[in-house]
Amino acid sequence: MENPQAALWVSPVSIFEAQAAYRRGRLREIDNFSEWVNGSFSRFQIRSADMTRDVALEGHGFSLPHGDPADHMLVATALAYGLVLVTDDERIIESKAVSILAND
Repeated sequence: MENPQAALWVSPVSIFEAQAAYRRGRLREIDNFSEWVNGSFSRFQIRSADMTRDVALEGHGFSLPHGDPADHMLVATALAYGLVLVTDDERIIESKAVSILAND
C-alpha cells in the first residue's frame, strides 16, 4: 500500500480460511494460531470487517464464476465496507466484481 495511513481490515472469513490452512500444516512458521492472529491485530492495528446484515445483503449484487461461499462473503464484505480486496484468486480478479489489489 502506498498510503501508510490506510486502514487494514480483515474479514473473519479470511481468519477462518487461514486457520484451516494452519490445521493442514501449511503455516508451519506459526506456533500458536490464536496468538498470531490477536498479536497481528494489535501490532498492525487491524480492524475486523465483521459479517453484518449489510454484508449479507450485498451478496445479490454481483456474480462470481464459481460457487465458493467464502469468496462470495469476502467480495460482499469488501463491497459493503467500501474496501479494496487484496487477493491472488484469479477468479475473483477476473470477475471485476470488486476493486482489487493483486497479491502477487
